[in-house]
Amino acid sequence: MTIAKLIFNTTLKTFSLTTLLFVALAGCALKAPPFDINMAPYSARELKGENTARHLTDRYNNTVSNCGTSSAAAFQCSGVILRGTSGVSTEYHSWNPSPASVKSGGISFSYLRADSKYDKLAYGYNNGFIFYPKEYVPEGKINVPVLCSFPIDAGTSARPDKQGCDFHTAFPTNSQECQSQGITTASQWMSHYTSVPTDRRSHECGFNVRSGLANQADAFNASLQGMALNAAESFSTQNELRLATWDQDIGNSLPIEAFFYLNDGLADAQFEQRDFYDVTGITAPIIFITLPSSPEKNATFEYRESDQIEFPTDDKIKPSVLETYNIEGDHLRMSDIYDATHITVEIPEYEGINGGKDTIRVYWTGRVNYISSIITAANPPAKTEILIPRSEVIDNIGRSVNVKYSVKENGIGDTKESASLILYIDPQAVDPLPPPTYSDSTVSTNYAGETGDTIKLRWAGTTTHDTATQNVIPGKPNTFSIPSDWLAENAGKEVLINYSIKRNSTGSNLMFSQILRMTMP
Repeated sequence: MTIAKLIFNTTLKTFSLTTLLFVALAGCALKAPPFDINMAPYSARELKGENTARHLTDRYNNTVSNCGTSSAAAFQCSGVILRGTSGVSTEYHSWNPSPASVKSGGISFSYLRADSKYDKLAYGYNNGFIFYPKEYVPEGKINVPVLCSFPIDAGTSARPDKQGCDFHTAFPTNSQECQSQGITTASQWMSHYTSVPTDRRSHECGFNVRSGLANQADAFNASLQGMALNAAESFSTQNELRLATWDQDIGNSLPIEAFFYLNDGLADAQFEQRDFYDVTGITAPIIFITLPSSPEKNATFEYRESDQIEFPTDDKIKPSVLETYNIEGDHLRMSDIYDATHITVEIPEYEGINGGKDTIRVYWTGRVNYISSIITAANPPAKTEILIPRSEVIDNIGRSVNVKYSVKENGIGDTKESASLILYIDPQAVDPLPPPTYSDSTVSTNYAGETGDTIKLRWAGTTTHDTATQNVIPGKPNTFSIPSDWLAENAGKEVLINYSIKRNSTGSNLMFSQILRMTMP
């Protein structure tokens, strides 16, 4: 019987790890509780939705000033970038640019974070969609550039130049981009904003935060700080980002993280969720957002299973993982794949398979979620094997992973999901081992080990590099200086960074930390 195989991609650049992926730890050693085999697991959809709500909450609370360098503004890795939409329409898809956006070259969004709050959306909208920030855009999705930032809604439909980022027609000589007027700080912005008694938002200037700007982070911070200086007004009127207009009908490629609703906007959010699924075959969760009712309160992000549309399923047999060790086929241990480069997800020869026509992909929902490339069912029909890199197992040691596959009939019909395999990855003797941290060409770990333990770092990018082994000094962090040529060869690319530890008192096998995934500047 023919077996079709596919290597799963782990980064924006396709590569497979052919040797051990060393992982790094930043925290104390804790023993994970044993798995409860009898517990009722979340469905794949619930796991995705809960993870999305948690990630949105984390980004909302992450008030960093930049994403690693002065040229990487905070919106690239923190906060929530959202766009309100205007209800149900069968004439157009909510994620497609409007004629006005196509003409101007820009589309308006808002930015929500713990230090940039507001109590309503533009035009009182109660639903819309959320984009992933640049550093979290999944493989196969485009990054939509952020062009400029206004501390308060700026009426950009009347700003005809620079994609809505420049002057307002009501003040053509005084409302150009802030930097062009010598305005680079929040206090300067506030002085300019209040220099007219009325129609201030038309007189307002916006900060240029385009990609490649050396001080992009400072410019965006000035916008956020300007919002804070204008708190009495800005809390009741949202800020405004302008993003570059994307092409029509590319829903499959857009970085849509979720649909959302406020107040009574659920029905409209459900319409958009279903419309998006019908067009793309992608299930994006609906998130309920509660905006703060006062400046002292915070926004919340909640996934509710009852809010989600029920999509067609075919009760297809769940996949299996060939390397599992128990009869039930749902437990995996690192010692069994210690020298392997991957694990194997097997798709059964499901009922109704259209060999050579159906398209299949695997969903791996864990600490970081991954989706395989789309493949065509074998012809004549057969089981299909899809290979998942061992690094994805390492990143979920001591955790459970939801594994399923989807089938699009004949490559054009409805997308139907299989039942899910809940795969438990056994913990290590030291568990968890959190990922390392990175700052200014230095990777740091904080493993609270014992005298005699050793630690080593792996840097996996264009080329995989290993550092020299260091001795662990209990109570002190280990730091690794990254050579400049390692940084240069990965400029603009994603790197997987982790470390391994070898304990003086236990066996010969290494133990691995979770993975830090970074796009290098």
